[in-house]
Amino acid sequence: MLHLVTRLVGLTAFTCIHGIFALAQFEIDHLTTEYMDQPLGIDVESPRFGWQMKSFDGQRGRHQIAYQIEVVDEKKSSIWNSGKVQSGVSNGILYTGPALLPKHRYHWTVEVWDQEGKQQQNTSWFETGLMNSSIEAWEGASWIGGGPDDLVLYAHYLSVFKLGFSLQLDESSESTSAGVIIGANDHRLLDKNMNIFGIENKRNESYIKFELDISELGKGEEGHAKMHIYRVGYHPDDSEDEPLRSVEI
Repeated sequence: MLHLVTRLVGLTAFTCIHGIFALAQFEIDHLTTEYMDQPLGIDVESPRFGWQMKSFDGQRGRHQIAYQIEVVDEKKSSIWNSGKVQSGVSNGILYTGPALLPKHRYHWTVEVWDQEGKQQQNTSWFETGLMNSSIEAWEGASWIGGGPDDLVLYAHYLSVFKLGFSLQLDESSESTSAGVIIGANDHRLLDKNMNIFGIENKRNESYIKFELDISELGKGEEGHAKMHIYRVGYHPDDSEDEPLRSVEI
């Protein structure tokens, strides 16, 4: 009977047969949990595992015919073993073991068999988060943020919005303008300790408005429709009467 020992040296696998090391024919790498490499703080009850198979001997058509996954906890106790599964699937393999503990690191090992019955394995890990979406999960947590010197909203460059909208003016009422409001009542502008300018607005006192104005449309060569952009409550110089920018359209 041959005694086989597999050893990983760097990124290369070697197999020892009677004391002679030979280059392994394939390797298992790029292990992922929830499609991420060693993720921290995942809150998925049944994470999905994946891996890739890399051939070293140049043989075409080398492929996986079976796999086996084992998950162990921080005490190195096995909590789930898939058993040997006859399958070529190597992505999105669902964990079906007992409920995972919150704030816990788990290690998992996958063993893969190719079409010639040869096998290789590799190990990775992941950490769970609170595993609880309710506010009670944060009981006992303490605020570790900074004070007024570490303010978090700077209207000049941190307010980024991507949106699309359409406007239609009512001809019967002879309406000449219509607008869309975004960014209203940002909670960071309702508390002076949460924005760089120390602004504290009341409800409905902070917003950004895009206003279509056709009041001058058709009035001579200079009569164009305009888009007025108002910013209110984000900066001490903001005005609800004077647009921040106006663009001819």
